[in-house]
Amino acid sequence: PTAMDAIVEKGAVLDASATVQGHGGEVIVFADHDTIFNGLIVANAAGIRGNGGFVETSGKAHLAIGGMVEAKASGGGNAGAWLLDPADIIITAATNTDITGSTPFTATNTASQLSAATIMAALNGGTNVTVQTTNDAFVGNGDIFVNAAITTSGAGSLTLSAFRNITVNNAISLLAGTLTLRADNTGIGSGAVTTAASLSTTTGGITIGGGSGAITAATYNANGSILAAATGYATGNAAMSQGVTIGGTITSTSGNIIINGRGASGTGNSVGVSQGVGNTISTSGVGTIRISGINQGTAGNANQANGVTLRGNVTAQTGVIQINGQGGNGTDTSSNSGILVSSTG
Repeated sequence: PTAMDAIVEKGAVLDASATVQGHGGEVIVFADHDTIFNGLIVANAAGIRGNGGFVETSGKAHLAIGGMVEAKASGGGNAGAWLLDPADIIITAATNTDITGSTPFTATNTASQLSAATIMAALNGGTNVTVQTTNDAFVGNGDIFVNAAITTSGAGSLTLSAFRNITVNNAISLLAGTLTLRADNTGIGSGAVTTAASLSTTTGGITIGGGSGAITAATYNANGSILAAATGYATGNAAMSQGVTIGGTITSTSGNIIINGRGASGTGNSVGVSQGVGNTISTSGVGTIRISGINQGTAGNANQANGVTLRGNVTAQTGVIQINGQGGNGTDTSSNSGILVSSTG
């Protein structure tokens, strides 16, 4: 049976590292209610082509993180991974102060808080980090909020995987890793992404979408017709009707950018992918930009039933730009465009 509450205190070390040659091991700290992690977990590789290990720190009801994780590769191997899995999570600049100090450990906030510094330390050390929310019997919608900036100088990749919505209120900037924002991670058709700050990578790509399967861009025949449709859409819902709302710049220096969004069904503003006025989506070098948007709505107001709405620049230095949009069924037929390009919306 699993524990009701799990605690790793400050000063405690859980070490599943290889010694002379081999991959890092697996460490899982899990509780049916609350998990408090303030110690150190190490699952590093050793020798030639050693892969970093796997670490999970999860609490079904609540997760408080004040500790550190290392899952480093060795000798050309692959970086390890750290999975964090609470009900809701807020990435914050503050320390973890939203849980009682003694058993029974109960939340004093409706969402778990995770320090951005904790994420950055793992990424800078070369560990890939996944922040994941699920749907369970406890308080929360399975949302992820980025309320503090994340800036890295290491090779780790960051994945935010939400049961429902992802809201980015502060910038995310990765040096060498990839950035993935996945809403609706169980594929039930309800989970959107909203960015109100910039997203940037230097050598890795940026992928925004949803669902439980692969997030892929559409591919095209030589005549421009679709060879294979995009897969893995972020999908609007009652809380966020647009599939993907872009309210900041999205930039990759040498990686590719994929954005897949599907608006909510109904009469609201249900654009699949909507770019805010003056925002830029760009790549340098040979990086490509591929955007797919689907509108499922029956909106009557202008511009609310477009598949993709672009109100800013979309630029690629030498790479390909491909945009595919499917309009909705609005009563105002002028608003049912597959793709709308406008300076004001």
